[in-house]
Parts: sequence; C-alpha cells; structure tokens
Amino acid sequence: MKRESQIHRVLQALNANRVPGWQFPAHYLGLAFGRLEGHHAEVVMRAGPHCIDANGAVSLEALGVLADVAMAGAVRSQMGPTARVATVSIRLSLGILPGEGDLHAAAELKLSYPGPAMQMTAASLSVVANGKLCCTGEGTFAVLDSARNSASHPLPKRSTLESIDPLATADLTSEERLVFDRARYADTRSLAEHPFLERFWSAPSGQGKEWAERRVEGGMHVGNRVGDIQGGVLLGIAARTCSSALPQGWRLIDLSAQYISASPHTGVVIRAKSLRVGRSLACIECEATDDQGRTTLRAQASFMKEPNS
Repeated sequence: MKRESQIHRVLQALNANRVPGWQFPAHYLGLAFGRLEGHHAEVVMRAGPHCIDANGAVSLEALGVLADVAMAGAVRSQMGPTARVATVSIRLSLGILPGEGDLHAAAELKLSYPGPAMQMTAASLSVVANGKLCCTGEGTFAVLDSARNSASHPLPKRSTLESIDPLATADLTSEERLVFDRARYADTRSLAEHPFLERFWSAPSGQGKEWAERRVEGGMHVGNRVGDIQGGVLLGIAARTCSSALPQGWRLIDLSAQYISASPHTGVVIRAKSLRVGRSLACIECEATDDQGRTTLRAQASFMKEPNS
C-alpha cells in the first residue's frame, strides 16, 4: 500500500476544530450525520488512507470513534444537541471491515431511564459498508449536566473538511503546534505495517508473548469536547493493544469495554494480557490506567483464528 502523507488533512482538521462544539478526531475522520430524527441517528465515514490499517481495512481506532459517535448521536437526537453524553459501556461484534467506500453507521436509542443523579440511556448500532453488514453493537450512556460549560454539539450534516483550507503552520497556537508536531512525527515514521493513524493516536511501549502495552498521550488530537480522551479513540486503541498481544493470524470478532472514569488529558497506558489462547479462539483482556494509577477503562476482546494460519 502506497503511503500517503496526512499532514494536509491534519491542518484542515485543526482549522475546523477552531469552531467550538465538535471534536478533533471526528473532524479528522470526516464524520458527518445523515438521518437525525426521533430515536435514530446515522453517521457516515469514508474509508481512505487516513484511516486504513496494516491489513488495508478501516482501522479499529476509526471504527471505535464511528461507533461511539453514532450511538451518542442517537442519544442527542432525543435529548438535544446541548446534552453532554458520557460513554458507560460499549460492545461491538465485527465482521469483515472494508478498505474503501462509505461506512454507514445507524444507531437507535433503545432505553432511557432516569436515575437519582443522572439519566441513563442505551443504544444499538449497525454499520454497513458496500451493501454488507460489517459491525453491530450496543452502548450505554449517561446524560450529564453541563457543569464544564462545553459548547453545544453541532451534529454536522457533512464532513467539516469539505471546502476548508488547512491552517498555515505559522498561524498555529501552542496547542495546535503540539498536534502538528505529533502528526509530522507519525507521518515520517508511518509504514505499511504501522500506518499513520496507529502512530498518531498511540505508541507501543512494550510487547511480549501474549501481552502488549501502548501509551496514549493526551491532547487535542485524541480529545473530546471537554478535553478528556475521546471514548471511541480509547476503545479502538484498546482493541489494537489486545490484537498486539497475539501473533499474526487472529481476527477480532468481539470487543466489550466498561468506562470506569474519564481518561484525562495527561494520557493513559493500556496493558493487555491473554486470558486464554486456544486452537481456534483466544480471549484477551486489557486495562487503561492514568498517571496516578487509576483505572479508566477495562475491556475484553475475543479473537478467531484465521483459516490457513
């Protein structure tokens, strides 16, 4: 696969991100909302070099953001764009992910029940690409107050990268400069086996027999509207870390995660280890911890041995 520089796209996303309310990962991936009515939300993401993994398919990181944004969108379609939504848990079942074309994520709000301190909701998900179902899922979300004064979520109807110029490097703020420098570092070191997005959003910090570890540095490049690490980004990196604990020849088929607390802007370390590796099935668990040793996420992934592996 020919390597394509993603610096221009990053500078476009930085420009789009100057309008409050959306988030850099969604700008960069080009997410756009389609249907938004009743309990339903549809989000479209186009596959391309900016979000493709070493196997030539949409990366787990990009899929994680798409899934999280779509299901949270179904919540906001009912609760309104000013709602602040926190992911509590997500489960995804994966088929064959595409390497090109549009991915259409359709989410539906299934349950909504008030609690003494906050309202809880549950949503379902299906992702279709090139006429084929490639992912299903479900998620639970908490509707929080707006104590952190985040801007209203805009729910854009088309990619914010359309008809927007990239920022000039001389005009970058100090925070934007950190994102640009990280992107430039990832771009110069991206290879077919380690594409741009994998290096941009996380970095391996250790790997051995049936274990792996990755570091996620906090910042705008992985942040949500309030500055914490975006839930879908964290989900996708957790999936990649679990995958790294196995040799080649295993395919992720199921992923479940529980968000225990917000992952702070200072970053987290994700550690994965095997629970069991059999002839045909493997189960890997992982945990994300912040710099204070506090657990922010726990996840478990199931893998199937590929034919002829």
